[in-house]
Amino acid sequence: MESLCYIRNIYRLISKFEEQLQQKHELSLNEGMVLCELKNASYSSGEIANLVSLTHSNTSKVIAALEKKQLVTRIIGDTNKRKMFFSITPQGTQKVNELLCEESEIQRIAKNIESDILQEK
Repeated sequence: MESLCYIRNIYRLISKFEEQLQQKHELSLNEGMVLCELKNASYSSGEIANLVSLTHSNTSKVIAALEKKQLVTRIIGDTNKRKMFFSITPQGTQKVNELLCEESEIQRIAKNIESDILQEK
């Protein structure tokens, strides 16, 4: 049962982290993960779903949100015009760089949240 409580704390940590990510960068956790995957390559929606462990439906919603924010763009396949690939835009790259620059800050926030959760016990 203790491991279940530990997993609950992990979920709470992730939830609080996502709240702060949303407030500071206007990104959901899933949007951030997709941007990180796209920083070095273009992928199809199905490939993105597999890379970030999301359903295809959820991946489509995340991609649509990133397109609306102009952080991701669609590319029509060279050989199969029905196949769509997604690539990060310059604004998306800038957003990823902001996140990477704050990695130590993100780790500090995570440790503070974890400490808060443990103190609540």
